[in-house]
Amino acid sequence: MKSIVRAWLAPPLVLVAAAAGCGGGGGEREANAFDDRQQRTTSAPSVPPSRGERLVSALRRGGHVIYFRHTATDWGQDDEYPVVLSDCDTQRNLSPAGRRQARAIGEAIETLDIPIGRVLSSPFCRALDTARLAFGRGRPEAGLENLENAESDTESERRTGRLRRLLSATPARGTNRVLTGHGYNIQAVRDGTGSEEGDAEIFRPRRGPGFALVATVTPAEWQQLARRFGG
Repeated sequence: MKSIVRAWLAPPLVLVAAAAGCGGGGGEREANAFDDRQQRTTSAPSVPPSRGERLVSALRRGGHVIYFRHTATDWGQDDEYPVVLSDCDTQRNLSPAGRRQARAIGEAIETLDIPIGRVLSSPFCRALDTARLAFGRGRPEAGLENLENAESDTESERRTGRLRRLLSATPARGTNRVLTGHGYNIQAVRDGTGSEEGDAEIFRPRRGPGFALVATVTPAEWQQLARRFGG
């Protein structure tokens, strides 16, 4: 079971990774991961108070980039080929549970008084809906578009490079930048390490090029933190 404490007290991890391919069988792998996630979130994990408090304090000061994989989706749907980004009917979309999950994440972050600046999102409907339900806004960013539908290795590398730059760029003073996207994209920059739907990977841009992963927060953990440290 993942927990925010997994990375918070560990030495900073500088992420330098090559773009990962998105070959066949991805849907089956993601479906299995979805089933695993449903099982592991039936009970909220315990967050040690001292470590959770340090994380919340750091986020209140700003300076972080929070990458959300979109929240839970309806696996009875599938992305068509080609996907029409302006037509949500051609895409896998958030389930009712995923919509509730996004709202709950946003409410928890507001309760924790964590300042959010720019919110950028993949143009896929499930990512935009996650951003807008959680934060009330989300600007489409082509560089966050799902790697799975990249038409060439060159395009995949371009999107991965753009994500690295967004993770490396310091947010406006006193704020945290939010990115909402897909599992394949964050997996590419984390050297094959994936995330579950709704998970937040929290990064700290480093001086010079690069960024450090400081924590992973699940949807249930945001609510835990809000109950424990909210105003």
